[in-house]
Amino acid sequence: MDKLLHRKNAQLRWLRSALDDLRAALDSDRNHRQ
Repeated sequence: MDKLLHRKNAQLRWLRSALDDLRAALDSDRNHRQ
């Protein structure tokens, strides 16, 4: 059970970092367009 919870936390952390990267990419793209 703890192992499953740990895996879910790792996935959430990866997803959050991926979303942060995506947001940064979108922000830089928006800045380039202006």
